[in-house]
Amino acid sequence: MKAKYLIYAIVILIIVLENFSCTLFTGNTRETNAKNNLITEDKAVEIAKDAIKGRMEYDETGKITVEQEEGQYIVTFPYKLPAGWLGPDYAARVWIDSKTGKVIKLLVGS
Repeated sequence: MKAKYLIYAIVILIIVLENFSCTLFTGNTRETNAKNNLITEDKAVEIAKDAIKGRMEYDETGKITVEQEEGQYIVTFPYKLPAGWLGPDYAARVWIDSKTGKVIKLLVGS
């Protein structure tokens, strides 16, 4: 009986992931953004780098991540802590309007 519910859960998870994969794992995001007159993720990263330039440093060997939600890009810059130290999960996070490219909010990890 438990196996039956587990199979149902797996099928539902696969369906959900297939729906998200259209924008997460393919190039469709850039095409959709162009159609909606949104700035690209690359442009958002450029804007975010300009916003933090001279204010703080980040781990340039780490990966800069970009999320898109509610008409905004959230660009997160990595922070590298020495082993065993406690500290922030990120060096900086920058919210950018996805249509205008305007910096909405800048949050620096501390």
